[in-house]
Amino acid sequence: MKQLGKLIAVVLALVMLTAAVPTAFAAKVSAPATLSISNQSNGLRAQWSAVSGAAKYIVYFRQAGESWSSDETSGTSYTLTEAASGVLYYMQVQSVAPDGEKGGYSKVRSMTALSRAVISGLRYQGDVMLNWEPVEGANRYQIAELKKGASAYTYYTTADTAFTQKNAEAGTVYTYQVRAMYQTEKNGTAYGAWSSGKTVSTMTKPVLTLSNKSNGIRAEWKAVAGATSYKVYYRLATDSQWSSAETTNLYYPLLGIKPGFEYCLQIQVLGKNGAKGPYSTVQRLVYVPTVKPSLTLSNKSNGIRAEWNAIAGATGYIVYFRNEFDPEWDYVYTTNNYYPLLYLTRDDTYCVQVQPVYQDETGNYSAVKRLQYSPVSTGKPVLRIFNDDDGIVIDWVPTEGAVSYILYYRESSSNTWNQYQTVSGAVLYPDAVKGVSYDFQLQPVFYGGVRGAYSKVYHHVYGDIEKPALTAQRIDDTLHMEWTPVKNATKYRVFVRDHGTVDESWAAFFTPGTTFDIYGIDAEASFDCVVAPYYGETQGVHSNFVTLYGEGYSD
Repeated sequence: MKQLGKLIAVVLALVMLTAAVPTAFAAKVSAPATLSISNQSNGLRAQWSAVSGAAKYIVYFRQAGESWSSDETSGTSYTLTEAASGVLYYMQVQSVAPDGEKGGYSKVRSMTALSRAVISGLRYQGDVMLNWEPVEGANRYQIAELKKGASAYTYYTTADTAFTQKNAEAGTVYTYQVRAMYQTEKNGTAYGAWSSGKTVSTMTKPVLTLSNKSNGIRAEWKAVAGATSYKVYYRLATDSQWSSAETTNLYYPLLGIKPGFEYCLQIQVLGKNGAKGPYSTVQRLVYVPTVKPSLTLSNKSNGIRAEWNAIAGATGYIVYFRNEFDPEWDYVYTTNNYYPLLYLTRDDTYCVQVQPVYQDETGNYSAVKRLQYSPVSTGKPVLRIFNDDDGIVIDWVPTEGAVSYILYYRESSSNTWNQYQTVSGAVLYPDAVKGVSYDFQLQPVFYGGVRGAYSKVYHHVYGDIEKPALTAQRIDDTLHMEWTPVKNATKYRVFVRDHGTVDESWAAFFTPGTTFDIYGIDAEASFDCVVAPYYGETQGVHSNFVTLYGEGYSD
């Protein structure tokens, strides 16, 4: 009985073991010869070859350390959809005959379930940058890259969840997929399901050109496909720090910069969703304004004056000049915006041109100007107008180089000027009416009929012609002058000079009273004295001349 009991116990143990773990016995149908497991997007997929005579198959599966579960299928594949990512699973398949008799078992295969990878970001920022969500259980990832026009994928492997393609070809389209990888127990490799494909367009490298303008440097480039805007970087060539500005235009004016200095510029393409495209090559240019000086020439008493508008930022100017018959230009550098050409030949024509300088760089030339040299006084005539018994006297100091003068005159209430040409330095206007205001203006005329600058317009009222009676005497070292008051005079002007000098040497003093003293005179000095009344700013008829002789004087 004890032997029989032991035998029954062994039989029961074998029955229980058979129920818990599939075993191989001789059967009507053979076992599946091959079994492979792969990760799919919806779970672990088992595949095997068809068994002759088999009506169906039993698929056994379990996690490591757990008991077997099973399911049936009439096909030659089965997907374990409930497989948890990152977990190792074992699978085995058994064939079943049409009468239900179970056949042989395949070999046991194992595979770590890996979830389908999900791409979280794909953008182009000069390089292609790919990111994906981590897959539980994966220790590596495989990236499949397909360039537009290529016949096959290129594969890369990384342990990170990001990939950068630094050698992306600009102006093309790339498609990417990612799947998780896992090292199996027998040094095999398990692959997760491929992610959905994502596509990115790379942008071409912009080509930047720089040009000088009157107010700065203009950066220009052609449109880049896929660009939404452009970032412009700029700096002085001597600086290390870049400044930047963003624009949607295909140009950028760099303003407020220093002429004569070199600047560096570069642009970067910007795309949608913050994508950053490639940079252009850094371009350099010395800023030289394209503005041209506006040159004018004018005759002066001692030569030709070249004058031009000051150019902002210019550190100097080169003036080129020559006689029109000379083939070669002379030139001179100046920091002024004018230059006098001296020692010229009267009636010859001279050519002049000017060019601005910015540090060590030269700008654009002005137009060439020509002028025949005819000397002209640089000053405006100054008139002295006063009333006389015979009318209004208009007097002036001669203008250097003038051959005649044109006197313009009119009643102040009139809009029409009359003119009178004279070669003398004084004119009497005899038709003046007492109490009437007159306007006078003088213009010198030079050789060849060239007219000079006008004097200012003088307003004069022909008024009283009463003369003050002047007396003068010495009191010790003082020259004392007295005169009779003149009706309506508001002030008096005293004229004093050394006796025997020319008219231009008069010294003149205004005084409101009818006396005037000059102190500290030399006992041997002789003086000429005269006084004139003023009615506002109008000079009346001057007094008699008084000469006061010094000690020992002899004509």
